[in-house]
Amino acid sequence: MRRSPFLRLTPNGILPVMCCAAIVAGTTSVAAADDAEWLRVRSLAPGAKVLVTVEGAPPRERHIVDVDEQALTVANLANPLLPKSAVDELQRAAAQHPEYFSAALQGGTVILAKGLRLERDTVFINDQRVATLTQIVERIARPDVLEIARLRRGRGFWGHLGPLGGYFVGALSGGMVAGLVCQAAADRNRCDTGAFLIGSLVGGTVGAGYGFRAARHETDEVIYRALHRSASSSGQLSFNPQLTAR
Repeated sequence: MRRSPFLRLTPNGILPVMCCAAIVAGTTSVAAADDAEWLRVRSLAPGAKVLVTVEGAPPRERHIVDVDEQALTVANLANPLLPKSAVDELQRAAAQHPEYFSAALQGGTVILAKGLRLERDTVFINDQRVATLTQIVERIARPDVLEIARLRRGRGFWGHLGPLGGYFVGALSGGMVAGLVCQAAADRNRCDTGAFLIGSLVGGTVGAGYGFRAARHETDEVIYRALHRSASSSGQLSFNPQLTAR
């Protein structure tokens, strides 16, 4: 009976085989983790503002139009040739009608408000060419994406409160602190409502300002980082397993 060559592996032959198996298993697990993170990108709503980092370029602000398994389509609204009214209209279209951009890329003509018109190769405003369509609508292949971060405003406690909520929290806190300080520095009977009112005014003003600033502040949350890059670099080791038969 002919024996399998795997039964006649020497210790020198077993090590390369085990290393190759470990690399294959590690690459498979990294690919599965990368797919799981990409699902977070696919769950983004059209129009969501993100920071996209591709290989060889710094992070750039974009708006999500569509995401599939192979690529993501985004709108670049940072073109200086676009007036504010056109930017607002394109942002609204990305959020409410992302299919408009796909139709234009496929050769259709899309007419929007504010004199904005999208065609296969050109973007017009009042019949004046302002940009090419590929300057506004970008399709980025998934292997080229290094990182995606979501941009959102009003994060955190003060961001959710905003200026109105910040005013009430600041006024209450300021009034209580001023009242306690007055009672500690002077006799309890000598402290009237004046200290509380002054503390409320100061605290409310500070709280409203802080809440306003926090509500407008943008924070970024990384939702995708390309794991296949690290897998590719770690998989550059080459082995030449050999079966040795006696």
